[in-house]
Amino acid sequence: MQRLGCTGCVYFKPHVYVPYIGFCNVYRTGVIDRAAPCESFKPVALEDLARHLEENGWLYCINCRKIITTREELEKHFQEHVIAKEVVIDT
Repeated sequence: MQRLGCTGCVYFKPHVYVPYIGFCNVYRTGVIDRAAPCESFKPVALEDLARHLEENGWLYCINCRKIITTREELEKHFQEHVIAKEVVIDT
């Protein structure tokens, strides 16, 4: 699913429990998801996610709050959900 706010950007790392709050890897700061993209917005692409999955072994589905471990799962979730390469976990 293509999103135009922070959650649709490759640089956004959502919080695992509160996914509209996260960390921006460009600005190196915490952010709250916006409806409109900033000037550094870069959309998440299926092939980028597939490459990350192959290299790191997992992705995170923000909608389902589940770990994705296969290409088949990725393709299923990517159609209607928001997928993240990384998440923020506070300890």
